[in-house]
Amino acid sequence: MEKKIVLPEKLDTVPRAAELPRHMHRWNTNEEVASILIAFNKHKEWESREVPVRPPSGSMFLYSRKKVRYRKDSYCWKKRKDGRTTREDHMKLKVQGIECIYGCYVHSAILPTFHRRCYWLLQVSWLVDRHACVVEVDGKTDVDRQNPDIVLVHYLNVPLTDDNKLGMPTLSCCSDNKEWTEDELVLQLRPMC
Repeated sequence: MEKKIVLPEKLDTVPRAAELPRHMHRWNTNEEVASILIAFNKHKEWESREVPVRPPSGSMFLYSRKKVRYRKDSYCWKKRKDGRTTREDHMKLKVQGIECIYGCYVHSAILPTFHRRCYWLLQVSWLVDRHACVVEVDGKTDVDRQNPDIVLVHYLNVPLTDDNKLGMPTLSCCSDNKEWTEDELVLQLRPMC
């Protein structure tokens, strides 16, 4: 049975993506992200089952959040001050003025202009509480339904503008006192550019 995507009524006008671009050399707009995520239930072939090692800049993938460890991409991401966990920035994104997408951003520990962004639809219970979204299944209200646990992952190296200055990256934030060989650095940097 096909799982119904649940969004507030106001977002019914968001067009469904007809195809998943596998490469995008700019960040997607919130509307483009929503378009891809809400079209997924009609395009199961878009789902990736394995995470490639260090995907190149511009790559986009859709994964099941429950089945695929999509954060295990072999890149070295900035760590929190504790030095153990990856520093992630989290936010709820709006489409047509309504928060409906969850975003998670990480920054490369080696190249400050390289990022990974992950997006997924907020769950129904949150949408119902926040936007009085009513879900009906067979004529009955159902607030316990879940949106599919699909995540859109996008890697991108964003060049700096003339105003910004690129500082020397500190590799110490990647792992505890790791000594980097030239080959290890090349393996990390090559797909980013």
